[in-house]
Amino acid sequence: MNCTPKFPSPRRNLAYTQEDFHFCHLLTKTRRRVGKSCSQDQTASQRLPCKMGSVSMATPVQELATDGQDPSERYNYGGSGGGALNASVPLVEIPTVDVGRLISSPSAANHELQKLSLALSSWGCFQVVNHGMTNSFVDRVHEISKQFFDLPKEEKHRYIREPDSIEGYGTDMIVAENQTLDWIDRLYLTLNPPNHVQLKFWPEKPETFRKHCRNMG
Repeated sequence: MNCTPKFPSPRRNLAYTQEDFHFCHLLTKTRRRVGKSCSQDQTASQRLPCKMGSVSMATPVQELATDGQDPSERYNYGGSGGGALNASVPLVEIPTVDVGRLISSPSAANHELQKLSLALSSWGCFQVVNHGMTNSFVDRVHEISKQFFDLPKEEKHRYIREPDSIEGYGTDMIVAENQTLDWIDRLYLTLNPPNHVQLKFWPEKPETFRKHCRNMG
């Protein structure tokens, strides 16, 4: 489960991903966008004091927005990879994946898996249909996810992801000095298989968070 809130940006033309269109979604793998050109002047205050090998972590963007900091050029996509957010863009449909077809006949499942792979490699997110979850349950998951991101940063930092891992709370891994960062925070949790679940990253607040995660799994 990948929960991604949206935070106001004080500048335009900031890096973003299609994950911004969905607050919470399930995914098998995620795509990381790396800008071709960007400045290397990220300030020390915009990076967490956590590093292992060549990997470090950016400061959660919610904290930057709350503190009123101007994002560094690390969040700007340059060249053909970016553009003004108020520019005219064509309307496109978000990819849809039918869970029912994934568990039906082999031919139908294979076709749906190809759609899933294409959605992840091109969009980075997708809409799930026929998943068996009621609208009220999905709304509740949305609400408790929002409650988590509204917690004090000290509480959220209890679940900060570890270097070289995508599991937990945080933002982009910094794996290159010229990497363009996304203006987004994430809470990435593995729900299945059970032997891959890392409960240390499952928030204890809100109190019903873990219960809803188990129900989703």
